[in-house]
Amino acid sequence: MLAQSDTSQRSSSVLSVRQLEDSLAEALTTWGEDSANIEPIYAQLGKLYADRVLDGKTDDRERETVLAETYLKRAIDIQKTYKRRSDLIHSLNSLAYMYKFLGYWDKAEALYKESLDELREEPYNKESISFIWGVLGDIERDLGNWDAAESLYRQSLQLSTELGGLDLIAEGNFDFALLEKQRGNLTLAKQYYNKAKTIYQQLGAIKDLEFIEKEWNLIEQSES
Repeated sequence: MLAQSDTSQRSSSVLSVRQLEDSLAEALTTWGEDSANIEPIYAQLGKLYADRVLDGKTDDRERETVLAETYLKRAIDIQKTYKRRSDLIHSLNSLAYMYKFLGYWDKAEALYKESLDELREEPYNKESISFIWGVLGDIERDLGNWDAAESLYRQSLQLSTELGGLDLIAEGNFDFALLEKQRGNLTLAKQYYNKAKTIYQQLGAIKDLEFIEKEWNLIEQSES
């Protein structure tokens, strides 16, 4: 799955970390740490710290990773208590994506599977289900579990095809291109890669096209 397709959604807050931390302190005094009113601040702060870790915009990655984890877990606990499923899915995906970025495969996989369970309760979120299957496939591929990765990629691509989402179909073909290249099936890998390129060209998705070309070239250079 392409990095920019993170379903957790980047934080849209225009407030700074300091402003949000100050708001949290006030909210804790007013409502207490388990209040439904405080959940959005936990979620916002957690996402903001996670984004800083992902974007490399922190001078202390270890500290801000812990803060992202702490705040998102607090948000998740409250979202479960008050059955805020949509917010819960976003928080689970935010934390899972950060774990995946940091190479914490088991933690990321567990959270993505939990997110899938929640998404199955919301049939209109099938695109997100397709995406997460693809991300789980990425994790299995990174671990060298190629058969498991193939199974997940097939589920993702089949659902994307049923939904007609060309961007996800392109991503699915690129996933298979990377998998088959790792397996040594170079001709098949190139076929999948060309399918992904063709779709992105049709969509006019220049950034996605540039991304897969860069990734493909990096792999070829590393193998030469």
